[in-house]
Amino acid sequence: ACRTGLGRISGDGVAGLSRAFFYAGAASVLTTLWDVADRPTSVMLPRFYMALLRHETPSEALRMAQLSMLHDLQHGKVHIETLRGSIILPPLPDYCSGFAISGEP
Repeated sequence: ACRTGLGRISGDGVAGLSRAFFYAGAASVLTTLWDVADRPTSVMLPRFYMALLRHETPSEALRMAQLSMLHDLQHGKVHIETLRGSIILPPLPDYCSGFAISGEP
């Protein structure tokens, strides 16, 4: 979900949604820092989970997915469908840099 990495800052960190997952026993949580676009996210997150299945650490998996997404954006491989037709997304890091790993890397 969007903005899941945000919350009130306290003496022991950010009191946001991720804290509930840590209390429930999660070692790390993937969060977002701003509103993320659906299409780029639907391209990038499967790459993240595939890297986790290959036993990469969460931070390594996120980095690999983000770099792969940037490569695809730079080469015009990510597009969205609109009422006016297909639009190729510009190579902006905004589409993949809003994700962060909290907890164990």
